[in-house]
Amino acid sequence: MGLLLGVVGVSLPFLRPGALLVSAALALVVGLHLLPGDRWGRPLQKIPLLKPVAVAGAWAVGSTLVPLLDGGETMRFGVFALGGYRMLFILPNVLLADWADREGDAAVGLAVWTPGESLYALRLTSTVLLTGGIVGAVVAVHSYGAPAVLLVDVLGLIAMLGATWGLRPWHSPAQAFMLDLIVAWPLVPWLVHQWGGL
Repeated sequence: MGLLLGVVGVSLPFLRPGALLVSAALALVVGLHLLPGDRWGRPLQKIPLLKPVAVAGAWAVGSTLVPLLDGGETMRFGVFALGGYRMLFILPNVLLADWADREGDAAVGLAVWTPGESLYALRLTSTVLLTGGIVGAVVAVHSYGAPAVLLVDVLGLIAMLGATWGLRPWHSPAQAFMLDLIVAWPLVPWLVHQWGGL
């Protein structure tokens, strides 16, 4: 933790104001998630679906908007579209990873984000989210001039779709790791862009 805080402290002077502002908002979300449950009641875990949406949203913003803002990108529609697209990729991961916690959450009075739903319904919801991301990316490339490397990124959504139905991260740490490893897929299109020029 000390090392992390040290890295943050050294990095802050090099960030642009827009990136700093968004990073501060993300830190607030993290703070709300980590508030002690006995005093503040963990607000992000008291309302159904708020926790996974907030976690996935913070992850998506941190991996898309912050780097773009720090690179001097203006807040255009494409920037927000990229953040939304990334959230469609990340949210199924958060939902599946939290599935095993639902009974424990209910036992300590926290909101269960899938009340009355089955694992099948969860997987179906994740399929709709991922399919929306896949279709959106293909349309963006073919109709709106988005970079072709986005199609390489779509392979990550397809892998997450397979993991949604094939993995059970609550059964073994190895499967949980595989689920998280898929979220790191954006590294692949970045490498393709760097080496292949897409």
